[in-house]
Amino acid sequence: MKIVLAFLLLTISLPLIAHANDRSSLPKHLKIAIILRSSETAPYISSQYLNYYKQGLDTASYFAKTKGTAITYRFYIIRDISQLSQQMDEIKNWHPSFIIGPNYSNYFLLLKNYFSNILVLSANANDQRIALLPTNFYTLTPLNDEYALAVSNYIVEKFPSANIYTIVDRNCKACFDMADSFSRIFQSACPHKKIFTTYVFNSDFKETSVENLIPGYSKKDVVLMLATTNSSITLMLQIANYSNYPVTFIGDDTWGAAPDSQLGKLNSKNLYTAIHIIPWSLQLNTKQFALFKNNYETTFHMPPVDNITYTVFSTVNSVLYAVANCYGNKDNDIQERILSCYRQQLKNNAHAFRPELFTVEKVGASSNTLIGTVPSNKKYYCHRT
Repeated sequence: MKIVLAFLLLTISLPLIAHANDRSSLPKHLKIAIILRSSETAPYISSQYLNYYKQGLDTASYFAKTKGTAITYRFYIIRDISQLSQQMDEIKNWHPSFIIGPNYSNYFLLLKNYFSNILVLSANANDQRIALLPTNFYTLTPLNDEYALAVSNYIVEKFPSANIYTIVDRNCKACFDMADSFSRIFQSACPHKKIFTTYVFNSDFKETSVENLIPGYSKKDVVLMLATTNSSITLMLQIANYSNYPVTFIGDDTWGAAPDSQLGKLNSKNLYTAIHIIPWSLQLNTKQFALFKNNYETTFHMPPVDNITYTVFSTVNSVLYAVANCYGNKDNDIQERILSCYRQQLKNNAHAFRPELFTVEKVGASSNTLIGTVPSNKKYYCHRT
């Protein structure tokens, strides 16, 4: 088994609107309601997250305009859960064509209580419970078990002799869930391998004993750092300074976005490598990314810098594609039409519009470097040596 190299032109399950069957089937106007968490309650998103998010919407708006569709969007920021019902009523009264819900899974899951006949998407939520939501809910990011499988596959392929030291930030539910899925999946793939899992609270980081985090660590081993950006920075520096060997850290998307990350430039006494495994990447050469990049650069006259911009563009584009390639329902209410068309796509492919490969990037001081890809739709197994 070989990790697929970066320079291949890879297939993503997200088709291109440029191949739509009937441009005239696209609506003249789309209204998108955007629901986000307050930045004060989302510590691991980029400091420029909202700006990058808007860039994705504006790039999609430019592209849709070339197809004869105007897009209007509004943001609804969740600051107080006790006011959620009132905010959802405001959205309903605006009559959006569809909704892009929070990237934070717990908040996305809450929306099932408020919307039943309108398409509700998320660009990044990946909690496994999303699979149990009504069929008007969907996320474009592979769910947690698929993510954990990709991480497991990468370790099996590249570190066949390694023991795994998993460090989990207990203040981060996504980190906790990933640790649980990874342990279950990796242990079934490599039953003879050892996983040492430590759960830490960020309030205890300064008092955390590094020796207890990586007991017996050797140069063949890896540290799976399942923590938010700030937590990872603190713990990785402590571990790198402590270890007698260069340390290999592996992380998921809770590490945050490359533009704001300090993970590649820690002032540690010893060498370390940080490997970021993510579902959406600006490094991977695909037809879908080329479509996004061309429209982004036409809109902003510069290359894109944050993955969320690409993910949001792809989320909107998935709706354009579904409607343009839909059979029937042209005279329906726009909410009903979009929902029906999207369901057609999901009936044909339950994982439609999601990346089929995860990107593996080496985190650097100024930027990340693509070093390969790894699948999440098949399972690699360890072999005893």
